[in-house]
Amino acid sequence: MFVGLVAQEALFQLLGGLLPQHVASPGLLAVFFGFIIGMAVLLGFALPPLLRLKQVSPLRVLRRELEPLPSSAWLIYGLSIGIIGLLIWKYTDDIEMTAIILGVGMMTLLVLGLLVYGLLNLTHKLLPSMSLTWRFGLQGLLRNSRASVSQILAFSITLVAMVLSFTVRTDLIDKLAKATTR
Repeated sequence: MFVGLVAQEALFQLLGGLLPQHVASPGLLAVFFGFIIGMAVLLGFALPPLLRLKQVSPLRVLRRELEPLPSSAWLIYGLSIGIIGLLIWKYTDDIEMTAIILGVGMMTLLVLGLLVYGLLNLTHKLLPSMSLTWRFGLQGLLRNSRASVSQILAFSITLVAMVLSFTVRTDLIDKLAKATTR
């Protein structure tokens, strides 16, 4: 926290004319909310698979004979999404915007999941016309299509977040450069 305070003060001294004169003072509340968000995401989405590990024998893992998630795991996922929704509402102070963000996010995941599932089914029909290497690779994806869809969605969301952060960073640097040349 001390390093953040020093970095913030250094930025204000360096870019004093470009930044607002008054910003919210950092405090323990920001650290607390950052910790809560991190724990909600970590425990909310990593806890159900971790709790299942104690009930799974190594032989079942090697044979890929895993059971579907129990209803308690779905409850934990729902609670974690609810906590994230509460935190979004806390930051935006607008319940309508929070509902729109969560609703659009869920609908986007559903539509993209259905598109990926449809694409996997389409590739299943094209398997006989593909080379042996592609056939083996795609059969591995098709063997457990639910897991493949969720993994493809997870990697896609990660890549989109990385591209978005790079784009925003580049846009901010460009705007800062234009503002300093004026």
